[in-house]
Amino acid sequence: MSIHLVIIDALNLIRRIHSAQPDPEDIQRTIETSTRTLNRILNETEPSHVIAVFDHMQKTRGWREERFPQYKQDRKPMPEPLAKGLDSIQQAWWELGIDSLLSEGDEADDLVATLAVKVANQNHQVTIISTDKAIVSFCPQP
Repeated sequence: MSIHLVIIDALNLIRRIHSAQPDPEDIQRTIETSTRTLNRILNETEPSHVIAVFDHMQKTRGWREERFPQYKQDRKPMPEPLAKGLDSIQQAWWELGIDSLLSEGDEADDLVATLAVKVANQNHQVTIISTDKAIVSFCPQP
């Protein structure tokens, strides 16, 4: 069976969608926009498997911060309404059939890379949904 895994860098997508909303307090609109976006992604990519990968929710940056103190130091904190609405967003995605992966102490980048490389090394197709430029570093170059 051929596998096509779509990996969604969840907070990357959610934060971008939320920042484009006219009212930062309106989490329902962020939910609706993100589910429309995900439906379009699923329709266009036709994956056999899909997973939304989230950063851990600890206040520190985990092991990355310990090894690289400057890691994402300039990242703006998540807006309070969005932080409070993450469970609702995750539930809406679950209802679309998109499961979530979150690992204590690990950044989504690391989980995305691990999943993508392991699946691709088995000669299966992987599509990563993210605007994070760092992800390009582990993608094969043509």
